[in-house]
Amino acid sequence: MKNNLSGKRKAIFEILDDVKKVKPEQWKDPQQVENLAKSFANKLGLPVPEQRIKQFMNAYTDATKNGPNANVDELVKKYGKNVDDKTLKEIKKFVPKTKD
Repeated sequence: MKNNLSGKRKAIFEILDDVKKVKPEQWKDPQQVENLAKSFANKLGLPVPEQRIKQFMNAYTDATKNGPNANVDELVKKYGKNVDDKTLKEIKKFVPKTKD
């Protein structure tokens, strides 16, 4: 993936700008999120099979159905068969801590 993203700096900044423009209610609409995912893949020039988009959307739906209380370990176990511990730790940095 790192090699695929080399030379894509401009596209990455365009995507980040696009993300800033997305309204909170748009993140609640799975169709909007799917369209964004496809758009981002296209901007990066990454061929993403439709099945992978659907898998992402299933994971996204599961991750967001309980609000900010998603269990990262369960989601990775269900959808991220090849996610190593180092990557899992990085993912968890971006997930808000829940108050128990």
